Amino acid sequence: MSFHNHKGMGVAALVAVLVFVLGILIGFFSKTFYGPNSGACPSAKLDQLTKEADHGITDTLQGLIDVQHMDNVYRELTSKPRLAGTDSQRESADYVHNLFKEYGLASQIETYDVFLSYPVEGQNNYAAVIDEDENVQYRTVSLEELTREDTRHPDEIQAFNAFSPSGDVIADLVYANYGRAEDFDKLHELGINCSGKIVIARYGKIFRGNKVLFAHQAGCVGVILYSDPADYGPPPSNSTSGMADPYPDTWWLPETGIQRGNIIMTKGDQATPGYPALWYTQRLSEEELKDKLPVIPCHPIGYRDAFNILGEMEGDEVLPEWRGNLNITYRFGPRLRGNRKIKLVVNNENRTVPIHNVIGQITGAIEPDRYVIFGNHRDAWIYGGADPASGGIVLIEIARIFGKLLETGWRPRRTLLFCSWDAEEYGLVGSYEWVEDNLKWLTSNAVAYINIDSAVSGNRTLRLKTVPLLQQVFFDAAKQVPDPHITSQSVFDVWRGELDKPRTYRIGSGSDHTPFVANAGVPSLYAKFAKTDDWESTGTPLYHTRYETTTLLMMIDPGYKISSTMVGLLAETGRRLSDSLILPLGVGDYVKDLRESVNSLNTSVFGIVEEKYLNGVIMGSEALAEAVDKFEKTAEETDMQNPIAIRNVNDKMMAVERAFLDINGIPYRPHYKHLLHTPSATNHYGGQGFPGAEDLFFRWNHNKTQSAARELEGHLSVLAHAFFSKFITVAATMILY
Repeated sequence: MSFHNHKGMGVAALVAVLVFVLGILIGFFSKTFYGPNSGACPSAKLDQLTKEADHGITDTLQGLIDVQHMDNVYRELTSKPRLAGTDSQRESADYVHNLFKEYGLASQIETYDVFLSYPVEGQNNYAAVIDEDENVQYRTVSLEELTREDTRHPDEIQAFNAFSPSGDVIADLVYANYGRAEDFDKLHELGINCSGKIVIARYGKIFRGNKVLFAHQAGCVGVILYSDPADYGPPPSNSTSGMADPYPDTWWLPETGIQRGNIIMTKGDQATPGYPALWYTQRLSEEELKDKLPVIPCHPIGYRDAFNILGEMEGDEVLPEWRGNLNITYRFGPRLRGNRKIKLVVNNENRTVPIHNVIGQITGAIEPDRYVIFGNHRDAWIYGGADPASGGIVLIEIARIFGKLLETGWRPRRTLLFCSWDAEEYGLVGSYEWVEDNLKWLTSNAVAYINIDSAVSGNRTLRLKTVPLLQQVFFDAAKQVPDPHITSQSVFDVWRGELDKPRTYRIGSGSDHTPFVANAGVPSLYAKFAKTDDWESTGTPLYHTRYETTTLLMMIDPGYKISSTMVGLLAETGRRLSDSLILPLGVGDYVKDLRESVNSLNTSVFGIVEEKYLNGVIMGSEALAEAVDKFEKTAEETDMQNPIAIRNVNDKMMAVERAFLDINGIPYRPHYKHLLHTPSATNHYGGQGFPGAEDLFFRWNHNKTQSAARELEGHLSVLAHAFFSKFITVAATMILY
């Protein structure tokens, strides 16, 4: 090919880029509800395309927060049980939909028919101590006892673990601490055989589904989960009972409080994996679903019932660190006194039911095809006093104050979406179905997702899970909002304490951000106020019980000071992402985070894999660092009067997160596509630097075979390719314009 042909192709390519970008600008003025062509926006003159945001809006935004309105919404959301798939949950969708329209947002309800799990009506799930003749000596309760001046709503449902199979098993009992992988390893090391046994484990530390999976892998035939006072209170006190007062006098868990929750390991609708649960979508048969659902029955109980069961156990006394706060001697088992056994009865059924997401929208004035998304779920196991309603009022109040800003003539540069999800408690079902339904445009058009689940779970300190790209924009927002406890200081200054910056956590899972980041590559963050410094202990002691009522938030946050702070923090974060001329995405923070992850990976796998595979990751991450450095220097020279140049810089930053999506997904967990921000295999709630590599190292550590090492080498080569690939290099550098 001649030089002239090369030159002609270069000119043609440049013209194509210009036509493409100008086409996008022209597309700003087309209209649908949402999607890549959305946006009925006011006519914009050319100079408006490069107009910087009015940061004075921050003070106006903070001044619009209405505590009385938040209280009214909170009381409505928690007025009755809101279990997914029920009539009351459909009513809550209509309620939020009407609020969004009242605030001036475009709003619609989107329905999916999904596969959910419920106790069989008229039959109780329970665990019992039985004698040699199978006579019941003790039986657990199926629903919490009422407290004083309390009434039971007819829609309250008995305690159960969703997606547990039905079963009726009799076996010896083994105590397994928190049911973590290391706990089962320790039992094996001590010569305690779990095969054919029922295991009892306390809630906490890791996702309950992991506990059931590890129990199954250890050969157990059933699982009992309970909330130990060591983790959920009440703590020891000087009272005559030896315990502090529980709910309703405090937020500590009463003795019959039972934590509900799903135990599913793959998220979204189980019957339509990877695709939205719509009328035209083929669904897995019951036989096909067996490979996706838990195998052994599982049932939750309160700590009064646990006291009566654990007190029957014989065998060696447990390790000191395995002891809880019950007034018993904790023993491993598996024997029970008098040759007694445990009988575990679970009667659950699976049904296909409709769920309802509510989507509110404020269309952007300049870039309506770019989306900043807020989301929180509405469904709860019972009343949802903290989870999800403390976040629900934050989401709804943010929508209201942005609606108020519209009345002043303000409109964001980019489109804002406000998403009220259904069926989160069943495995992020509502958000997953919506992401699967809209995946094509989300992967190219979504700027960020801000999760607002359980926003006020405590009143001590702020906690943040985030991808590196969104860390700094949240920090900057926190500098603009007064702290709820020390109003003379900002949230940021109180939060960081003596440190240069606050501690943050890897994004992990456990809420509706998961499909956005782990499947669509949309940068996501999840913030909450908590009672402890440890993310794994940020839930309230009443979490997922019938005691998580309207009263709970009044204990945590009287006067809604913390709730108002969360509104201000997240609204300001969203405003910066939706309104700033240049997207406030911290590409440089990604490099810092990757270097820490690479160092940790090197420590873990050095000497296990062939050196070139580890070097590929190390050198690839440094190549990425160089590309980012070049990008940041070039971006500083951007012509801020050139809308195409600005758009180009923003698109490059948006592409960074997507570049780590891999079509084959994580090894053994292909439903997750993000190579960096995927939940941990050993703790669903947590995040890891390189989750696929960590999974394979865990597998190697348990069998140390050459094939396991080779699998690890293969995944390291995938990571190296992601770093070295032209796509991510282009995503982090400039092109001519």
